[in-house]
Amino acid sequence: MILKYFLDNIFTSAVFILMMLSILLIYSLMIQNVDEKTYEFGMLRALGLKLSHLFFIIAFQSMMYSIPGLFLGLIFCFIINSIISNYLYTFTQLVSSYQIVLSSVILAFTIGLVMPVISNIMPIKRALSRTLKDSLDLYHRVNDQLSVDV
Repeated sequence: MILKYFLDNIFTSAVFILMMLSILLIYSLMIQNVDEKTYEFGMLRALGLKLSHLFFIIAFQSMMYSIPGLFLGLIFCFIINSIISNYLYTFTQLVSSYQIVLSSVILAFTIGLVMPVISNIMPIKRALSRTLKDSLDLYHRVNDQLSVDV
């Protein structure tokens, strides 16, 4: 009984740490993408693109990172689960199914769809906070936030 609680706590902690690492990964990808495409976003805004449409473009790009990763992760999970289950069932001579628990799949989909939304908050604020003049300035893209006090 104590071992079950111990393993539950370890696995919950591992899921939390992996979720935080995934949020940081998507956040860094989106910050880099927003910094590289600041001029493009400025040109789109100059051509009449609304800020709400720019928000949806950035959110869609984030989903393009996370949805394929979600499906590849579930396929990888099924393969690894099959290999480990086969080994355990052969070793213990028990018979059971190779199914993944439905609650695990639901948790994976929930984290995989909510995580990009959370990690997109700062890049979207950063992209939408720039004025049109700052977005179109090619020479002062990233260094405009640097200040030196003597």
